[in-house]
Amino acid sequence: MAHLIKRFTPEEKIQLIEQHTLNDRPLVELAADTGLTMATLYRWKKQYMKGDLQKRLLAHIAMKQEYIVLFSELQQLRHQEILLQRSLRQKHNELTQYTFDAISVALVLVVEYQLKPAHVCQVLNISRGYLSQRLKQIKEGSSQLHVSSELMYIHYLKAEITKTPHLGYKKLTQEVNRRLLLDGFKPINHKRVYRLLKKYQLR
Repeated sequence: MAHLIKRFTPEEKIQLIEQHTLNDRPLVELAADTGLTMATLYRWKKQYMKGDLQKRLLAHIAMKQEYIVLFSELQQLRHQEILLQRSLRQKHNELTQYTFDAISVALVLVVEYQLKPAHVCQVLNISRGYLSQRLKQIKEGSSQLHVSSELMYIHYLKAEITKTPHLGYKKLTQEVNRRLLLDGFKPINHKRVYRLLKKYQLR
């Protein structure tokens, strides 16, 4: 069975040769201990005396230091990538929590906020014909708008309850109103929140 030949680093070569040059150890003895040929040891001694081995050692050390720096930078990049992915997942989850029926929002914007239906449809990417049909239903009975408005609030409540399920209803109202105001909607009072929680059994 063939034996694997050990590869000596510049540092190991210098240590071997210095056993001969500094400690007067015969090359024959070094050859017997290491399994190296005399020709190899003479070549290394010549390189040592010319300073070539020392140069290789310095180059080897520089390469190791460069590798350490590059490895450290790679670890930092991987850490930043993990943080970025975590942040993206968090933002995606947050956006997903606050998605709701576009038609319900459109009805509230048009009727309560007096925005133009055409503009609302364009922004929310919904059918003008379908919105017109729902607006007509509202004119025939005001309860339709009440239901649409409730649906919008319910979506906000569900999202906040999913995120922080143990909030009291007053604190829940504060968090929902913060989100509503950020999105440009009118806030809801805590009594109505309490009624919606009970009516739709949100928790």
